[in-house]
Amino acid sequence: MGNVHDLGSIREGLRQTMDKLQSWGKRKFGNVTRELNRMREHIKILLASGADSSVIREATYAMNELLYKEEMLWLQRSRIDWLREGDRNTMYFHQKAKWHARRNKITKLKDVGGAIKMVPSDMERTIMSFFKHLYTRGPTINGVPIIALTQELIDEDMNTKLCKDFSVKEISDALFQIGPLKAPGPDGFPARFYQRNWDIYHA
Repeated sequence: MGNVHDLGSIREGLRQTMDKLQSWGKRKFGNVTRELNRMREHIKILLASGADSSVIREATYAMNELLYKEEMLWLQRSRIDWLREGDRNTMYFHQKAKWHARRNKITKLKDVGGAIKMVPSDMERTIMSFFKHLYTRGPTINGVPIIALTQELIDEDMNTKLCKDFSVKEISDALFQIGPLKAPGPDGFPARFYQRNWDIYHA
């Protein structure tokens, strides 16, 4: 992967990691619902046939493991982080996850001319145009008189300290203040991924 301090290499490494995790997730969790239905039917057959209690107990244990996987899957998707262990409820997590998805989904935008944009590519251009215009200074605006009225509070020494590179401790402190299962960043990883693997990077 090359030099770990090269951001391009780190980004590529994270992309490869995400690809492998997605593949693993499909194998481990992608078919949980299907496996649960199959296991429920299997237990019904065992009970109806009068199977040995140890066999039924083993099947029940396997189903409980699947239920736990399903619950953890929906817990992460629901972004709930204030419930206690005894408060877990898969259906509630499921509903919260669907609510988050509906709330966060943008289906249409209105541009400055009042036209409605619903095609993703058109919506993207509308957003880019809006913020580019918002943060572009108007050609008739002269900021010099306003700047002349402001008092300079940052001296050269303070400016040097503010402009220096972030320290490892500053990055670590900021990282561990983020909720572990809050919305992931552009790379798709939640803060928990970096928190759990922080020591590996610095080992």
